[in-house]
Amino acid sequence: MLGPAPHELPVGAATARIDTDLSALAAARGWWYISPIAQEWITAQNYLDVIDVEVGRKHPSTNGHRYLAERLAAALDELRTAPVTEAGGSESTPDE
Repeated sequence: MLGPAPHELPVGAATARIDTDLSALAAARGWWYISPIAQEWITAQNYLDVIDVEVGRKHPSTNGHRYLAERLAAALDELRTAPVTEAGGSESTPDE
């Protein structure tokens, strides 16, 4: 499951709450959760390169969409090699 990416900094309380709630729901179901907030995909250093702030838009720019897609692909690649916990609590690798 993919959580929200912040559209403003500092991250607003409502966005942080959505991230926390989704993380807890994913964990309760044993699902992987990717948090752009916890992983700090958008920082003060890259905010203006990633977020289009013209006319109050505060949505990813074209470069921002590319950046977020690259970060998501990298996160998914990391999960692809992570151990899988099967029902009953035993772990296996993706190849098993």
